[in-house]
Amino acid sequence: MNSARSYVLALYARFEGQVPVKVGITCGFGAVYPFVFEDGKGLPMGLVGCAWNEEQASDLVQIYHVSAFKPKQGAGTKIMRHLCAEADRMQVKLYLQAQPQYIDVDKSISEEKLQDWYRSFGFKGSLLLTRLPNAI
Repeated sequence: MNSARSYVLALYARFEGQVPVKVGITCGFGAVYPFVFEDGKGLPMGLVGCAWNEEQASDLVQIYHVSAFKPKQGAGTKIMRHLCAEADRMQVKLYLQAQPQYIDVDKSISEEKLQDWYRSFGFKGSLLLTRLPNAI
């Protein structure tokens, strides 16, 4: 099993709020594994969906979705800190598309602010961002 697959399956197995759905098949990536991210007390904080690369880069994980159930209260930051810490621990690269998804335009974050937010966790690039693992 490659490191990217181990990362995704470890996250998916950690939380009870697993969402058994196969979605978002992309060239080189397998099924997306969505799960409800919980705090230390088991309370749901948000939703995450990610997949591992099945082709050349066995250490590359694509994050398809990160959202907080209660936006602008720090849950998204806690989720991203956890995802990045696990990526560092397991030495995998994270890849995502920083594009806001919303229903209510008035409550949405701008694409520029979202990209800056991801960059605060060490992601580099614009729109398509990549984060290399930090040495532990």
